[in-house]
Formats: sequence, C-alpha cells, structure tokens
Amino acid sequence: MFDEIGTTGQLTDNFLSKTINFYTSEYENKVCIHVVSESDNSIIGCAGGLIRKDEFLQASFKQPNYGYLMDVYVLPNFRRKGVARSMIEMLWGWFEASNISTVNLDASRLSGDLYEKLGFKSSIQMTRKINT
Repeated sequence: MFDEIGTTGQLTDNFLSKTINFYTSEYENKVCIHVVSESDNSIIGCAGGLIRKDEFLQASFKQPNYGYLMDVYVLPNFRRKGVARSMIEMLWGWFEASNISTVNLDASRLSGDLYEKLGFKSSIQMTRKINT
C-alpha cells in the first residue's frame, strides 16, 4: 500500500514494531477494529476503523469523539469489484454501535470516487509541508 501511494520513504525505521504496539494497545482499549476480505482462503483486502478522542473537541463540542477510516487496501486484481465498499460498510455498524456520528479519512489517489459514492464529502482541510 505504501509503495503504491508513494509514502514508503516517509516511514520510520521501526515502523513495523511501532505499528504493532499501537494497534495492540488500541485493540485492547476497544477503539480500533480491522476487517478483511478473502478469496480462495487468501486475504485480498483490509479496512480499519479507529475511534479518536480529541481533548480540544471534548472541551468544546457535544460529540467530541469521531471515527477514522484507515488502512483501506485491496489487491490490484480485485479492485473495482465492490471489495472495499463491502469492508467499509461492515465498519459502519461498529462505528454506530460505538456512538460515532462522524467518520473522517485521508483518501489516496487510488480510491477514485469510491468515498464520495459512500457519502463522504470533501472538506476544507488543507496541508502544507514545512521543510525543516
């Protein structure tokens, strides 16, 4: 996935161990979930959901927690066949059961218009990299 979106060079040297530690903690706290899709006993895709708690939002808004859709990936040979949509729809029930009313994501160029078809709206969030 990181190779395809061109971000492999941005990963830390100990990315794998940090990722395992992060997910282990978030799974134990029941604020993270992943679903997979299989074909012929092989995983062909995955998608994850994460519940984020923002201290600023908790001080300011009635619904301070939000969902984050992440790690959506489908092997190239299985794309545009409804696999990603199916996995994302599985996550909706988990978000709803967790009393989450807003879900955010960072879309890559690979996603095309899938997220808009699922009801996501473009936001005004902008990003600027600062060279240090």
